[in-house]
Amino acid sequence: MSEKISEQYLLTLFLAFYQKVDGQLSPYAFWALLKFVRNFGVESTSLPLAELSKVIGIQVKKLGGVLDELEQREILMISFPESGKRARVRHLQLRLAYIEAIIESPDWLEQIHKRQNRQISLLQLIKILFIKSDGISISNLPPNLELNYGLDYRSYLVLLRLLYGADLFGIVIGCGIGEIERATGLNKQSIYRAIQQLKQFGFIRCQANGAIRNSFIQTESPIYALNLSHKFWGDAAIYGKFYILKYPQSHVFEVQKVASIFTLLDQKGGLFLNNESEHTDAGLNILKYKNNYLLCDPLCWMKPVLYEKNNNFNVIQRAQVMKFLDHYLELKQLHPENSLSTTFNLKPHENILDDEVALDSLESTKVIKLSGMHNRLGLFQSLLEQWCCQIYSQNKSFFKMLRDANPVVIDDESFERLKYIDSLYPYSLHDNQIQIIKKEMELKNESDKTPSRIAAKLKAEQFRVYQFLMALMDLIAYNQIYFFQQCVTKYSDIDNTTKRGLDRVFAEAREIVKPFRILPRSFIQNTYSCCFVPDQDAKADEYFLCELEFQKALQDATPFDFPVQQMTEISPTLEELKNYGLLHHRCLSLFE
Repeated sequence: MSEKISEQYLLTLFLAFYQKVDGQLSPYAFWALLKFVRNFGVESTSLPLAELSKVIGIQVKKLGGVLDELEQREILMISFPESGKRARVRHLQLRLAYIEAIIESPDWLEQIHKRQNRQISLLQLIKILFIKSDGISISNLPPNLELNYGLDYRSYLVLLRLLYGADLFGIVIGCGIGEIERATGLNKQSIYRAIQQLKQFGFIRCQANGAIRNSFIQTESPIYALNLSHKFWGDAAIYGKFYILKYPQSHVFEVQKVASIFTLLDQKGGLFLNNESEHTDAGLNILKYKNNYLLCDPLCWMKPVLYEKNNNFNVIQRAQVMKFLDHYLELKQLHPENSLSTTFNLKPHENILDDEVALDSLESTKVIKLSGMHNRLGLFQSLLEQWCCQIYSQNKSFFKMLRDANPVVIDDESFERLKYIDSLYPYSLHDNQIQIIKKEMELKNESDKTPSRIAAKLKAEQFRVYQFLMALMDLIAYNQIYFFQQCVTKYSDIDNTTKRGLDRVFAEAREIVKPFRILPRSFIQNTYSCCFVPDQDAKADEYFLCELEFQKALQDATPFDFPVQQMTEISPTLEELKNYGLLHHRCLSLFE
């Protein structure tokens, strides 16, 4: 292929190699591959090593070994095709066989490009990053802040991997240190430093910290939110609306509340569970526990529209507690091989319903270790939030019902269509339960039906776990998505309050639900929650603050009630964006 390749197809060619390499190269070799494709594409070059060093951006004394590495990996071909005085001139060219390219087909690169377009959500931003590699070289000098916004080759390679794994909202799931190591060749310490650089210079907005030994989910990687409107992206930047929800103090994540209820029942179930089948007083007793904690920071913040039913605050909260009490009892009856797939385990200072815990205690504010339960709960919460937003972005009926304060219940069909559902622990039955089923079938002389009986039992137990996770997502919808929707409705371009009769019916029929995501955040960031709605036509970001306040002061003689919502459009400063969790606390500038 001798014709000059366009910028887009140079990128396509590089990504074809990038997707294939996966952990086989050193950082220098990754960088050399990128710069070689960027400058030469499929053509060969015979530049002297000193000149090639300037093009690639690697010092001469190291470049020779890097080229040898690429040849050994069968990525580069090194040949000496000339004769006479130039017999010892080395020619370098990509080995297309490495990417299994069918170069006999005239549109082979176009076919690869179409496939990448489907696979990579932020391909246009990767293209900008690819082009701007021209201004970066491997050097011991500090990065040029004005030219490349603090990027050096290490942070460049890490950002490339994050962009490669991001969705249209800039959310990156399942990209931990191991994945970045394989995609960059960098060691762990270099990756940690690069990630801090990306936060400092505004490329990473925020993240939910990674954690190990999680409840219900096997994923351990952080969840990142990239800054799609960073000045670095130029005309390719993606802007949108940020709806910032501010809770009254105190407030904790939905997952921590439910985990605390489960832990309380584990430890003091006798105080709440009587011999009656419906446990009629348990819900009210749990609400009143620890000075009415779950009435001050309720399970459900949305005031639902319940026709012909009582939507009194206390009644709604008791119903929510009873629902999760039922889930607790059902999960206790399961027989999982891995107990983490069905249980929470909180330490005393992590349980908001523990008699001795104080939310502002020293223990609660200590630096949280990777295996700390706060990180585990925070990661679990953020993953559920992504799933919940995905469901409500895709299901227009659910979206409209929730917006009108109907207590929507996510169905199993929506749950099973989720992306990243493989982040859950694979559910399997404990061997003891399998043996019990086998014995039962033997006694019935139906041993031939044992496999189908085990499969049915497995499916039924797995479904109960799914039901519990859907109930957690329902809380996220009532406590976060509903209030975001009220902001969107107030500040929408079309004021529906002026429409009547058929005009309003037609407007609602034509309504398009704009996809949105709740941005991930650390577990200690429990004052604010932020929803991002990308807008491909916007030329700048817009910010809206929604403050939740209780109508009355919560005193002994004052009845509890649902909060009211105050909404304003704002122009936040750098420090305010840090407080909201929209930029890292060490970020140096707005980079707008």
